[in-house]
Amino acid sequence: MLGRNEHKILERAVGLLKSRDVTGVDYARCAARLTYQLCSAYYLPELERGLIDYGKNLIGVNYVSSNDELVVAFLDDFALDNRGLSEQYLIELCRSYDKVFYIVNRPPPIHRGSSISKIIAEYCNVEVKFVAGLNVDEKIKSICSLLQSTNAARVFCHLSPWSVEATIALSTMSGLKKTLIDITDHNFWLGASIFDDFIGFRDYGRVLAVQERGISPDKYMVLRYYPILPSKVVKFDLNVPSTAVVLFSGSNFFKIYGDDGRFFNLIDEILTENSDAYFVFAGSGNPIKFKSFWSRSQNKNRVLLLGPTNNIAGLFNRCDVFVNTYPHFGGLMTHYAVSLGKPVVGFRGVYAHNFAEDVIHETCDAQISIADQSEFVSFMNALIRSDVKRKEHANSCKKYIRDHDDFHRDFGEIKASGFVANAPLTATSINILAVKSLYSEIESKWMGYSDMIIVSELGWSFILKNPFWAVLFFTKSAWKLARILFYRISKGRVA
Repeated sequence: MLGRNEHKILERAVGLLKSRDVTGVDYARCAARLTYQLCSAYYLPELERGLIDYGKNLIGVNYVSSNDELVVAFLDDFALDNRGLSEQYLIELCRSYDKVFYIVNRPPPIHRGSSISKIIAEYCNVEVKFVAGLNVDEKIKSICSLLQSTNAARVFCHLSPWSVEATIALSTMSGLKKTLIDITDHNFWLGASIFDDFIGFRDYGRVLAVQERGISPDKYMVLRYYPILPSKVVKFDLNVPSTAVVLFSGSNFFKIYGDDGRFFNLIDEILTENSDAYFVFAGSGNPIKFKSFWSRSQNKNRVLLLGPTNNIAGLFNRCDVFVNTYPHFGGLMTHYAVSLGKPVVGFRGVYAHNFAEDVIHETCDAQISIADQSEFVSFMNALIRSDVKRKEHANSCKKYIRDHDDFHRDFGEIKASGFVANAPLTATSINILAVKSLYSEIESKWMGYSDMIIVSELGWSFILKNPFWAVLFFTKSAWKLARILFYRISKGRVA
């Protein structure tokens, strides 16, 4: 359920969209981002109806006429290496269709030397197009024009959860099958009422789509992905003793914030019980909470914080155990660990979305996620203290390694089915209230990004024109600044 203030922004968005006011699109994006940040809903039908109405008023209906099922478009908001599943799907579409129009929903270029640029160079049946436009309406019209020019039979969409321009444009398209690649199955995204079918990567996402988004189970298919690994692994140097057992984890910091800092406390307990263990974290985002915790720990000299790295394979090779993040696990990182032959384990707690086995394989019986805290600590201790145990566990995971051939086979089955899911819905129990409560805690106690989202989407004028938001924003900003200054003065830091 949306909070009172978020609901006001949603109402404002819907009203402006109905009156054909372009600022309604900004409000819609803001409402979508806030809903995602707080995980306060999984589907906002009134917002989607507003976006559909805006598209009808702006453009009407765009018809795409194609009799060639082997010509498709791929609309991608990112076109970045290791961002979502851009590389996996671009490769697959090039392998499975005669012609692929790769429509990038951002300004050019695609960086030279990137994995995506190499894929484009390798396949002769892909043509790249960039969405143009200086404002919202121009971007919407550009997406529509590009899709019409392709005469594609189907468009596969790889979008951010708040991709309002793409959602509006797609809602106007007729005669074109629209498939959403569900890369954020655990949270809110736009388009549940707009797409013809959906491809996720685990059973959890399918169950959530049916229960919370109102999507028919035969419209949601599951296609488990695989990691894109470098052809050559470069050595990664860590400043740790040669005898150290290296525990590695990594993600955006929000994945380890929440549940009263339970992830930090678990790692701290494990380090205390194993004097030869070192913990390495490669993260992006806001590290202040991370640094603050470890600066107070007796184990701070055995904790290394790294920034984002392009040599993730080298870092995995240097570590001994991959520890999944909590309270949100990392699916792609789990795949990396398994594919690179490392033992992987994570604490799951009460959250069904942390069942990492579901991402690897539908029948995976390797002990990758553990619900009981004591059992998790005990298992971690066993891995740290025994190289044999680590090898055994790594081998138990290794049989579930997936590659592009597995992905190609499974996609072929989806394609042959006419994009109809025939598998029965799995009996996955999801505690929605617990998940939403977790997100609320992360935002209120750990992140506090909601006000920044409002400023970035609606501008300072919104804050200054609304007394309630002005007082709230400046009070929170002053408190944040005070905490940052106190932290820097105290010189708390992690090596």
